Amino acid sequence: MGWAARDVQAPRVSCEQHSARSSHRLRGWLRLGAAGADLWCRLREDAAVNIIDDLVKRQVRILVTVPHHTRSAEALWRRYHSAGAQIYGHPAVATRLVDTSGFEPVSGDGTVENLARVHVIDSPPRAEQPIEIPWHRALVFGDSVVETGDGQLRARGRALDSDRRRRWWYEQYLPTLERLADLEPAHVLVTHGKPAVGDGSTALRRALQRDPWQRPKR
Repeated sequence: MGWAARDVQAPRVSCEQHSARSSHRLRGWLRLGAAGADLWCRLREDAAVNIIDDLVKRQVRILVTVPHHTRSAEALWRRYHSAGAQIYGHPAVATRLVDTSGFEPVSGDGTVENLARVHVIDSPPRAEQPIEIPWHRALVFGDSVVETGDGQLRARGRALDSDRRRRWWYEQYLPTLERLADLEPAHVLVTHGKPAVGDGSTALRRALQRDPWQRPKR
């Protein structure tokens, strides 16, 4: 699914360290803030949240990068309803929720309170909206940028096998990703693969210099 942000009171600790107590996979990190810490985790198993339940204090914000990643967002909203949970994402996320009362649409370079900013990619705009987290200089992608298993980020897309597709890639789509690289993110968090932590801007620019990546056929 997307990423979940929570206000927690805890020392800096890796979510992967927490997950060592469980077979469920959970990735992210804690960073201390002025009034506690922000916990950002990519949730790969619904039950993984059991590990961090005791850390959640208030202001749960569930950010969905792309509508088909909504998945268990509603279950998380119900779980943390007492902590003021709210779901944010592209308006199409609403079509994947049974109860939309906890959902607030955000699009068109909109912001989520003072926590995050969503960005438009492609022309016309895609339903996927990369999420910028200014406080941590982080950028979160759904499907458009992935890590392919070799430690390298890649921009995902069809093969540039026609003049029409090459024009679209270089004139319409790639510039919208390059604008995100201009944000100079320290961290690039991806739904597919490992994040680029600490050198996100370099990793992203390198990815955008290469042809689009396609998933190998099985």
